[in-house]
Amino acid sequence: MKYFGKQTISKAFKVVSGIGAISVDIPFIPDYIKVDFANPVTSSKPKESLVGNDEVYWSLTAVTPTTYKLDIGWSTYTETRDVYYQIARLNVDPV
Repeated sequence: MKYFGKQTISKAFKVVSGIGAISVDIPFIPDYIKVDFANPVTSSKPKESLVGNDEVYWSLTAVTPTTYKLDIGWSTYTETRDVYYQIARLNVDPV
């Protein structure tokens, strides 16, 4: 059974150490949202010199009754990470 409909937006992008954010326009009402790091921590820095934990967070805002904006933010201490997001309409009701 195919769960994701034709309305699917997904992308992976690299972030460097520090704090950053992007916004994604969504031209439909999403049923499914996933935002996470796409790969494990890889850094040439010694583990003891990494100051904190890498974090990724997101929020969804309605712009109109049928469009939304997904804001994705991150705070990373490793040199680079890949962030992956997927937003979709589902062909079946979420369980």
